[in-house]
Amino acid sequence: MTFTKTKSDTDDGIQVYDIEFTTASSEYEYEVRASDGKILDKSVEAIESTTASSGSYISVSKAKQIALDKAGLSESQVTFEKAKLEEDDGIMVYEIEFKCSGIEYECTINASSGKILEYEAEKD
Repeated sequence: MTFTKTKSDTDDGIQVYDIEFTTASSEYEYEVRASDGKILDKSVEAIESTTASSGSYISVSKAKQIALDKAGLSESQVTFEKAKLEEDDGIMVYEIEFKCSGIEYECTINASSGKILEYEAEKD
């Protein structure tokens, strides 16, 4: 199991935790009420795997490094919140999100070429 997102959030005035993780065959997303641990929402999605595509993408660690280089930061300075391979408008991309010193960074990277498609840094 690999956690891809753990985030404290507020939903309709209620403190919640957004938790995402993957296994070899599925992707799980949960919203858990912080006050008592009650699961408010959950979804499970099967991961489609094709052997042809497995070697044609950069690794998640390479995608993280590309995002860190763009931000001018090192891995020891940040807390990753999301590092996930997903399809976006018909192409496979890595969605990379991390925080450092009260700034949230979001970076979308083409999984085949390593090119940054979107980049945003904003105050928390």
